[in-house]
Amino acid sequence: MGQFILRRTLYAVATLFILSLTIFTVVRLTGDPVALMAAPGAQEADLALVRADWGLDRPLPLQYAAFLWNIITGELVFAFTNLLLTVSNAMGVYIYLRNQQSEKGKTVMPRSNKDICDES
Repeated sequence: MGQFILRRTLYAVATLFILSLTIFTVVRLTGDPVALMAAPGAQEADLALVRADWGLDRPLPLQYAAFLWNIITGELVFAFTNLLLTVSNAMGVYIYLRNQQSEKGKTVMPRSNKDICDES
């Protein structure tokens, strides 16, 4: 019975490790996470600050170690919530702009936040 529990525990740990590695890899392969978090038209200096704040300027093994540590300590929930807020804000701006364009009869989206400010 003890061997069965030990074997199942090791399978569970191996599965969780593979799952975390897959999630980490897929997020990195889909593009630069900073591009989602930064405002449209952000300058390279701003992107570098965001990378430094989130630890994305470090080597991938260190990023993965931080990712695992954040999962274990529960910090990942706060990071994911912040990312969701960023994406929802971007969606809110998109919906607002679509409504503004439909009222004015325009079909072209602005290219940056500066275009949003110039319309008002």
